[in-house]
This record gives sequence, C-alpha cells and structure tokens, in this order.
Amino acid sequence: MKIAVCQINSIIGDIEGNKKKIIDGYKQATSNGADLAVFPELALVGYPPLDLVTKNYFRKKCAEATEEIGKLTNNTTALIFGSITESDIAGLSQKNDGEHKADGSEKAEKEKATTIFNSALFCFRGEIKRVINKTLIPEYDIFHESRYFSPAEKSSVFTFKGEIIGVTVCEDIWNHEDRAGAIQYPIDPIEEQLEAGAELLINISASPFDYGKRTAKYEMLRKISRNNGVKIVYVNCAAAQTDLIFDGASMCFNKTGNLLKLGKLFSEDYFIFDTNATTAANLTSSLKESATTHSGFAASEKSKASAVSNPTSGATSVVDDSSTSGDISTPIVTVERSFEEEVHDAIIFGIKDYCAKLNFKTVCLGLSGGIDSAIVAYFGAKAVGPENVFVTLMPSEFTTDSSTTDALKLINNLRIQYNSVSIQPVFEKTKEMLKLLFGNTPEDVTEENMQSRIRGLYMMSISNKFGHLLLTTGNKSELATGYATLYGDMVGGLAVIGDVFKTDIYRICEYINRNEEIIPREIIEKVPSAELRHNQTDQDSLPPYPVLDKMLKLYIEENKEIDEISALTGDEEMVRQFLNMVDRNEFKRNQGAPVLRVSKKAFGSGRKFPIVQKWRR
Repeated sequence: MKIAVCQINSIIGDIEGNKKKIIDGYKQATSNGADLAVFPELALVGYPPLDLVTKNYFRKKCAEATEEIGKLTNNTTALIFGSITESDIAGLSQKNDGEHKADGSEKAEKEKATTIFNSALFCFRGEIKRVINKTLIPEYDIFHESRYFSPAEKSSVFTFKGEIIGVTVCEDIWNHEDRAGAIQYPIDPIEEQLEAGAELLINISASPFDYGKRTAKYEMLRKISRNNGVKIVYVNCAAAQTDLIFDGASMCFNKTGNLLKLGKLFSEDYFIFDTNATTAANLTSSLKESATTHSGFAASEKSKASAVSNPTSGATSVVDDSSTSGDISTPIVTVERSFEEEVHDAIIFGIKDYCAKLNFKTVCLGLSGGIDSAIVAYFGAKAVGPENVFVTLMPSEFTTDSSTTDALKLINNLRIQYNSVSIQPVFEKTKEMLKLLFGNTPEDVTEENMQSRIRGLYMMSISNKFGHLLLTTGNKSELATGYATLYGDMVGGLAVIGDVFKTDIYRICEYINRNEEIIPREIIEKVPSAELRHNQTDQDSLPPYPVLDKMLKLYIEENKEIDEISALTGDEEMVRQFLNMVDRNEFKRNQGAPVLRVSKKAFGSGRKFPIVQKWRR
C-alpha cells in the first residue's frame, strides 16, 4: 500500500483554511497514486483547541467541514484525518462495511448523547466509513484533554487494501511498560490492536517538541515495530501554537523496526511511504517521489500557514542498506541533533509561526548590549528577516559605553533597524514627581525597577504605534527567580527565551557563531549586568549561573526536592533560599508573555502553581 504522509501546519480554529489544506493534500496524494492519505491529530481544528471545543457553533462548523471532506473522497484513495466528533457523528463507527467491527456498541453510543471525542476519521468513496476515537485521554503537563473529550471504550482494527490496520490517536501509542516516570494507563490500545491481528499501525499525532523527546519517540516506535513484526506510520503535525511547538518529524517503519523515512523538522512535509518496501532497493522510487512531490504539495498551498517553514531544517530519508524482511538486528538511527541546533531551530520556528498566524509582519525589542537581548534580536532576524526587526537602545546614566558599542556591533552584524532614545530625562522627572510621595526614603530597588518600567513604556508605545510584535528578552533563570521587572522587561507579546537557562544561552550563542562571529565576542564574554545601578552584576543577587541553573533544572524540570538537590550542590541553605524564591515569584510569571516551550517542563500551560499560598521549605 502507498501511503501519503501529510505533515501539515494547522491553525487553531481556522476550520476553512485547515479544510483546504486537507483537501489539497488529499488531491496531491490521489494524483501521486497513493492508496491512503494520512493527516495529523485534530488536523481540521488545530491542536490544542482548548475551550473552543465547548462552543456549539464551533462544533457545528467542524461537523459540516468533516462531512464535506468525507464526501470529496474518491474510489481510489482513502483518507484519515483528525477532528472532533460528537456522539451522533461517532455513531458512524458502527458501519461495518464487511470489515472488523468498530469501537463501542449502539447502546453505549445512545448513552453518550452529548459526549465529544478526539477522533480519527477514515473516509473512502464519498463517505465517512469509520470513526476511531482516542482511547487514552492525557491529563498532565500541557495536556488537559479530559476537560473536553471522552475516551473510546476499546480499540479495534479494520481491513483496507488487504492490510489489517489499527489506527490510534497520539497518546494511544505511548502506553508502554518502559515509559519511565510517566502515567501508566489500565488499558493498552496498541496491545488490543495487535491481539486483533493488526499488521499496520497508523498513529496520528499532535506531539509537542521538547529536547530529547524525538529520540524517546523513535525508540518506542522502533521497539513496537521490531518486537511485534508490524509496520508503523506515525504522522505528526509541524506547527507552533502560542507556547507549544510541534516539530513534525513523522516516521515510517518497516516490520523489522527499520526507520525508512523521517519527515522534515519544524516544517510541513509530504512524502509517499510504500508499506511493501523492506530494503533500500525497494525504497528508491518512493524516496525519489517524496523529494519531488513535496515541492508540488508546498507549491499548491496558498494559506498563510503553508508559507511557514524553516530553511535551516531539511527532510531526512533514512535507509538501512543491510536491512531485509527477515533482519532482526535493527540498527539504531540518530533522529535528534545537538541540543543547541534543535532549540535554535525550534525557537525560530516558534517566532515565525506565531507572527504568521497573528499577522505580525515586524518585531521589536529593547537592545541593551547584553547576551539575552542579543540572541533574541538574532532569533527575530532569522524568523521574520532583518529588515523587519526594529530594536531600540535606551541608555541611562548606568549604561556603559561598552554596552552601547557592543549593541551597535550586533546591529551591524544582523543588519537590523535601530533607534536610540535615552530614558534618563524621564527617569529624573519620574523620581522628582514621586518624591512628593516617597519623601526622604532612600533609593532602593524601586528606582531600579522604575528604569525597567520606563523602558517597557517606550517599547510598548513603539509596538502600539507601528504594530510590531514586542519580543521579551528574559531567560528561564531570570523568570524562575523573579530577577525580572513586572511591567518592565517582562512586558511584551512573546517570551522567546523564557524556557532557556542562562548557561544554555551561552551554548546556543557559540553554536550561532560556529562559522562566523554574529553575536559579538564582547557580548558573550562580558559579566552579566542589568545596569540599573553603578557597578551592578547579576551575581550581586544570584549565585553564579552554572550553580543556579543546576539547582533550577533539578527542581523545575526533574521535580527534585531540597534533599536531592542539596546532595548534588552541597549547600542546603542556598538551595532552600532559591527554591522558595521560585515559588514566591509565581505571581510574576502568571502575568508574563507566553513562553516558547522547548524543554519538558516550561513555565506556562504545563506548570500550574498557586499564587496565593504559604508553602515554604
């Protein structure tokens, strides 16, 4: 069977635009002689749709589009795509068509008169032939699906083109016994499908990126394929949806666990996978077809999201020349690049897609001469083009000459647009006016934050006047400890590096400079400082970043507590102080811009802590 893998970028809520993408991809698959075209999870509505699902009119339009897509299918090419369904539509799953029986029973469907499902729809010959509902409903980290969706009671299989196929939706394939530290569900949809005789497993996903996850995903799929002698087609979306980034990287395995195709990273992709292919020789034609049909598919797309791609990422065709249909020594393939390269590309894609979907043509930020604003300016230039990046230098009496010089050097390297306006007159006038209220109280952090808030006022005014998206420049170390000013440097529309620790900022800058100096060496080597008072450095308030970041990573990303962290750092009091600082500053993070998620635990939708609380260690 020839399967067209359609790794698309859906826009949440854009039912008409997403419908067009599905139809265009299906037509491309038909013209390429594919037997089946497969699209990602919730491709019609975008993932995650959140409370849009609760709106009756939204579900009505989704149901209409779903029916329309089903009617457009022909007699040669079938279609699988993700959408939301309600019990009346899901009742279509009772159609047997002489194949294996589908999920549930008529009685159960009648009892679920108002239930909503996250579904995969199998369409053929002008009809929705089968609805496969998601069985495992995730409720952890960034996933809150039980708020909206009901689970299927049982997985099943059906026959198409002589193959017994098991279709699952995202989480359904993740319930394996060696999934360390993860939720273990009482049922396993994959096991049920294998027991029913499945020969081909198709999983449609909207699986968000975090570094290291793609390798874990590959190893999981490879193990399922190899241990059970089944072929696997895994189709992921490539999209950025506010804070979440979906990296694509769809994968196809033969029945011995060999990865035969890896979709493009952080980009839409389209390719044909022949399920009968077991060796490199058999794959030659389909791999060539993949290379040519991708350009045709991309060229046929006219919607906004289709233009979003990352030129630094490329498709990877993976073929093991030694593999045969009887080979059980499955070689392990590297599917993940270095941390620096992956996070670099993810952030650029995140900015680019955010701007495209919200119709921002330009971005702006305050440029200080420090490493954080420097790397954000670089990311902005890569995402929307240097001609569309507008930075503002906002010096004060505490700004050193070297900071201005370094900032100007970066501007020249990036070829971005800039202006300079001092905050000093406004700062002096503000202090003068507030002295009427403050009296003779000594200056303290209030006056330091005042400078940051004046800069925030400048930048939001520029954003407001010219329609730029304001990018914030705070890193994860600063957001964690509250070393940032609410309504000051935290103000903006997108927190670009809010999930990247300070020490990792340096690593990524070195990666950026691997071929030529783009981020000036002076910026990388200078002692970090907010320059809000004379001779200030970050280490006046924080431990050295390598020490701080080690603590923060263990606490935030690894969920370790004070005893475990202290055992590794040797300073229990320091650990207690800064872990409490993280908890106390939840109120700041709650009011900040959405943070692009690149780690397994970012501030935002996947980390929920109370603001009003008295828990202290």
